[in-house]
Amino acid sequence: MAIRLSGLASNMDTDSIIKELMSAQSVKLKKITDKQTKNEWIQEKWSALNTKLLNFYKNDVSKLYLQGSYKAKTVSSNNESKVVATGSTTAPDGSQSLKINQLASAQNITGGKLTSSTGATITENTKLSDLDGFGGSGDYITIKAGSKTTSLQVNGTTTVKDFVNACKNAGLNASYDTSQKRLFISSKESGADNTFSITTTAVSNDMSEKIQSYKNDIGYNSLSSSDKTSVDGAINNLLNGTDVENAKKTLNNVATKTITDQSKAAAYNYALALELQDITLYGTSLTKPDGSTDAGKELHGSAEIKEYLTEQYKASEEYTKYKDQLDADTSLSDDDKNTKLEAKAKEGMLNLYNQVVTGVKEQRATDIEATVASLGSESNNYAISSAQLEPTVISAEDKELFGLETRDKLSTLITNASTKAEGITAAGNTGASSVSPLKALGLGEITGVASISPDTGKPVSSTTDSTTGMTTVFACDSEIELNGATLTSSSNNVTANGVTYELKGVTSGDETITLTVNNNIDDTYKMVKDFITNYNTLLKEMNTLYYASSSKGYDPLSDDQKSEMSDKEVENWETKIKDSLLRRDSSLDSILTGMKSAMQSSVDVNGKRYSLSSFGICTSSDYTEKGLLHIYGDSDDSVYSSETDKLKKALEEDPDTLIKTLTGVFTNLHDTMQDKMKATTMSSTQSFYNDKEYKTLTTDYKKQVAKMQAKLQDMETSYYKKFSSMETALSKLQAQQSSLSSMLAG
Repeated sequence: MAIRLSGLASNMDTDSIIKELMSAQSVKLKKITDKQTKNEWIQEKWSALNTKLLNFYKNDVSKLYLQGSYKAKTVSSNNESKVVATGSTTAPDGSQSLKINQLASAQNITGGKLTSSTGATITENTKLSDLDGFGGSGDYITIKAGSKTTSLQVNGTTTVKDFVNACKNAGLNASYDTSQKRLFISSKESGADNTFSITTTAVSNDMSEKIQSYKNDIGYNSLSSSDKTSVDGAINNLLNGTDVENAKKTLNNVATKTITDQSKAAAYNYALALELQDITLYGTSLTKPDGSTDAGKELHGSAEIKEYLTEQYKASEEYTKYKDQLDADTSLSDDDKNTKLEAKAKEGMLNLYNQVVTGVKEQRATDIEATVASLGSESNNYAISSAQLEPTVISAEDKELFGLETRDKLSTLITNASTKAEGITAAGNTGASSVSPLKALGLGEITGVASISPDTGKPVSSTTDSTTGMTTVFACDSEIELNGATLTSSSNNVTANGVTYELKGVTSGDETITLTVNNNIDDTYKMVKDFITNYNTLLKEMNTLYYASSSKGYDPLSDDQKSEMSDKEVENWETKIKDSLLRRDSSLDSILTGMKSAMQSSVDVNGKRYSLSSFGICTSSDYTEKGLLHIYGDSDDSVYSSETDKLKKALEEDPDTLIKTLTGVFTNLHDTMQDKMKATTMSSTQSFYNDKEYKTLTTDYKKQVAKMQAKLQDMETSYYKKFSSMETALSKLQAQQSSLSSMLAG
């Protein structure tokens, strides 16, 4: 900061004079900073209120506008260790008798312990061929779960993980536990309909080779998981003689699709490259040659166009900036700089050239498709020869740019694949190994069908395979006797006549469980009361903000003003302003009006109109409450506790009408609040106020403050310059007077 010595000649207090002059000018700056401060306070006020509105919307309104939130019935059980029941609004009051004969279960397989003759640790990545008991290389393992089937061909590289993934692809839960060295497999849902099977189909060595040859031809390893599943399933069907014609069709379709897609892509790229040899570029516009004589340099062929685009890019601002950066880097040699510049120029040219390629695709698609069609007959599915893919006019760089590859013998591959697909049949499947590959996995053939117990006459619940050590828990439905009627379900949650029974155990002998259904008054009453309490709390705060007293004459304090006041006085002053910031705010008014209107709306229930007031939820006669709600008969309400409790009475006598009314009114409130927080150009999603507008104002005020501060600084400097000039003139005058006085005295 500069040191100023002023008033030496004039004996005037220049600093004080300029300070007073600037004080008058600073009023304009104070007005802007006051607006900025108030705008920031308004944002804080709205942000806090917005959070409360959102919480009320998400936690209260979004819950009570759904009928499922109202537990209109309560069901008591005299044995909750075996059944817990809940009732809907349709459940009839009264007592029920219940017997639980059987619980639903999912099918569960626990495999036998896996072992290895080498003693190596068995992990998911262990090959089946390294496990004890491995056999049946080339065989197919088929997993069926519901309508989904997955097949896995076993060979020398098949791992435990491959089998686990196949089970998962069929929709099962499957895992291998390394600590127990066992496989665990189960259906995802309980019930007899969710039974699964895991079986094997033996394949001869000769047939295995045919299958592998077919897979090699169609690029099996590069197929999508869905195509792999289709191929394996079709092969498995052929081997078993199941749905043979469709299986052959599937294999031929996959072969044709995979090979044709490759050849067609190559043909398309080849045609595109040929088109680029003939395109013409006038200036910077790519057009189809039509004999027009547009102004600009005429260019033909990709090589000439690349040269032109290279020069174009070198003249660009991007290239120039990059060159300047390299020139400024003293650590680089000239050779390094030239190498980097050449690479940059090539990169920029190729980007521009790719735009040219895009232009060709868009403008000449019809011509290119025609060229593609001419490259191959319908019989070979657009297959093209290596000679066609290597015309001398196409440079190596163009081949790289367009991804051109040689596609020899594509039609031959299709023919061979089709022939091999025809050859994969059950008739050719002889000499297969008699050892199932499942044995190495600690599993046996799994059909999912339980045998019938001679003692009970019912399916057995579980079995253990003595050969592999595999344990099977069979899938079954739950079975209950409700009031004498036998009911079944695929799960242990059985719903009947408006009541859901959560089954936990089986009753024994003549044991009967008694359940009693009654109206669930207390929980529903409390839920509605809590909602009204939260609504009133929020409404009261908004009323206070909207109907606040005016703070006219109160502006944010400057630092000088604060220094002359106590901390408490400053706090009271600012509180006065902050409390009135949302006074008569239009957005707040819109929300208040909308919410009050929604809560006072009526809905149609069975041809009659009902509102909250129909059930004793009313506004007070005291207008100063401005829309707060009271529940008549509520013991906690000091004003209306003596009134008839219509809400509780409705819960006892007509809960359906009450719940439909409540959900209807609360749906209106939900929709109103949702509408108030839709995103606009001035507000974000889930914002009840114009948050974007206030942020924009903050930015504008900051710019205005900076501009005004610069202006005042310039003005202050100007004042000092003027007073300095005056001081200089006075000094000269005083010097002249002194000199004249000396001359006269002499």
